[in-house]
Amino acid sequence: MIKISKKIFKAKTAEIPKVKKYVEKQLVLWKISEKHIKDIVLVCDEASTNIVTHAYNSENAEENKFEIKLIKRNNVLKIVMIDSGKAYNILNAPPPDIRLNLRGEKKGGFGVFLMKNLMDRIRYRNIDNKNMINLVKITN
Repeated sequence: MIKISKKIFKAKTAEIPKVKKYVEKQLVLWKISEKHIKDIVLVCDEASTNIVTHAYNSENAEENKFEIKLIKRNNVLKIVMIDSGKAYNILNAPPPDIRLNLRGEKKGGFGVFLMKNLMDRIRYRNIDNKNMINLVKITN
């Protein structure tokens, strides 16, 4: 049986806690294990933060939105995040250099690293000026 849930969020920092609550609530309903829920919510937090922070400029702030689809089939959970912002393939992101962070030369840079390490598969596509990130987690 396939279970699907989707929701659209404004691309604003204030929406990120709402994303986390939505994802967590849905995963609890689908009886995903607590350990997986924590990892998946963290990944959705990081991906949403990247969309809000980097994909859009502030010119059309009220119109900027992104969609999250959660799809569960047996023990496979797929998260699809779609936005119309600036194209960026997270698979091409360089690994973080902790030395630069410790010296204060760079801030952040660990979100994509976490996403790559907590998920089982990641796929990025840009189709019709829409960024689509597919994040897959095997839940059993």
